[in-house]
Amino acid sequence: MNHSVENEQFVINMPESISGKNSSEIEQELSAVLAGNEGYPVVLDCMNMKYISSAGLRVLLKIEQEILDGDTMTLKNVSREVYEILEMTGFVDIFHVTKKLKHMSVSGKERIVTGVNGDLYRIGHDMMVKVYHAGVTMEEVEREHTLTQKALAAGIPTPISFDYVQVGEGQYGIVYEEIQGQSLADVLQKDISRLVPLSKQLGELVRRIHAMDVHMSGLPSIKERYRTWIAQMRRKNPSYDVKKLEALVESMSESHSFVHGDINLNSVFLTDDGLLFMDMGSCGYGHPIFDLQALYASLFAIELDDPGYTTRNFGLPVKKCNHFWKCFLLYYLGKDRIKDDVNCLDGIDEERLNQLLIQYYILKANLIDAL
Repeated sequence: MNHSVENEQFVINMPESISGKNSSEIEQELSAVLAGNEGYPVVLDCMNMKYISSAGLRVLLKIEQEILDGDTMTLKNVSREVYEILEMTGFVDIFHVTKKLKHMSVSGKERIVTGVNGDLYRIGHDMMVKVYHAGVTMEEVEREHTLTQKALAAGIPTPISFDYVQVGEGQYGIVYEEIQGQSLADVLQKDISRLVPLSKQLGELVRRIHAMDVHMSGLPSIKERYRTWIAQMRRKNPSYDVKKLEALVESMSESHSFVHGDINLNSVFLTDDGLLFMDMGSCGYGHPIFDLQALYASLFAIELDDPGYTTRNFGLPVKKCNHFWKCFLLYYLGKDRIKDDVNCLDGIDEERLNQLLIQYYILKANLIDAL
């Protein structure tokens, strides 16, 4: 039975079938192979498996309970036929199971927009696919898919995601319902006169989603994410002075607001039904400042450190992006400022908010540079 250590995982290639005829033999082989594992998580690669019987399922369960001492085992590249057996018997709740991916080509397909971690294509049949850049792992893709579903269930306007696919060698994608619309960057490239009304529309939408309490939705805490990053930063280089970063994160009050985490002109689409958010891999719940920082950075701050950034990423001159940010902020805050709907920014003036945005931009830039 072939096996290897890949990406800090002990991977075992499974046979075409496990039934009553060979279950005892497979159990012995698995036991012998696993005896050489030096503590790595166990992954059974089921790429070639076409069938598994109840006897085979009992073997896997016995291996997990007795040899792995209850540690969860992963079954990857599971065919739809085998997955149906696992699902029908409840084994998808016992093991971590990932399906064998469909292969898809985007050659000749219309590219809708390019994002930080992938490109979005129309593929016909009322569908589109986000193809992640090479190097983005399947775990990261699965995470974004899960967060997209949780955000949709919480009432956030975002497209329905359906399935995973493999595109080319080592690249993955998520299939979505097709968006009948364009990114804000594309709309503004064609008609810059729409800048003010679109900034108003986005400002009011972001204000509304920040008023939503989503901490019971299963979405992660943004504050905890920053704490994790700071801890990783400290482990990577103990000489880093992280006290100021920690103080900045902890100084922000707890909040249960929805946070997209990466709002920019490419991640928001204008449709006949209003604005929709894409790229939900950074979403969660927390203080609105974490969202405002992302938009502020993309439209204003990054350009100061990287001249030409807005032109390369949004096809827009920096002056227009700066104008969009200022208009957005005006409509986000509203004439009466933010009151009970987002109480963590209650009474804040624009000057103080800008100071916070600069601090949080520097915080995230430091973390990105260090990690």
